Amino acid sequence: MTGIIPADALAIGAGAFFGAMSRYQAGRMAAEYIASDPKRFGHLTGWHTAAINVGGSFILGGVTGAPLISSTSTKTTVGPAFGLTPRS
Repeated sequence: MTGIIPADALAIGAGAFFGAMSRYQAGRMAAEYIASDPKRFGHLTGWHTAAINVGGSFILGGVTGAPLISSTSTKTTVGPAFGLTPRS
């Protein structure tokens, strides 16, 4: 590979932006929910961040580990072309 492709850089930037915004919103919603009844949910303070990180890791793992399906074939590609693969 000779360098980064502009489309790849744009996709990475867009993914980072939307991922950061969704993580911020999820954290804000969880914090507001915990603050709504501190006597009941006060022990969860701080743990919502860990839960959001673990949940996001599972989602990212599912996306990168999912088999690729070719648009020209109905067969699932397995083996070296499994999940997200680099260009050759």
